[in-house]
Amino acid sequence: MSALDPDAVYGVRAERELRQSQKASLSRAEAARYLALARADMERARNLYEPIDGYSNVGSNLKRLDRDRDRLQVLLARNEKPVYARKMSRRLRTWR
Repeated sequence: MSALDPDAVYGVRAERELRQSQKASLSRAEAARYLALARADMERARNLYEPIDGYSNVGSNLKRLDRDRDRLQVLLARNEKPVYARKMSRRLRTWR
């Protein structure tokens, strides 16, 4: 993995964006932005790695991408806005 290797750059950038999204000081919108960037970079890296699976360290890089994708799914679920059940009105409705 050299500094100029584009598929490695996407993977490293995706990992950095995942770490960035976990910072406590970020708002929900900022975290969602970093997660979207990470998802896009993971897809780019996967699209570059999959055609050459079987060469050198490609298999280990694909496994790392799978691990990061699982982490991304957990972070996306955690970042979702909670859905609360609506409270039913206690007042009985009368027919007019």
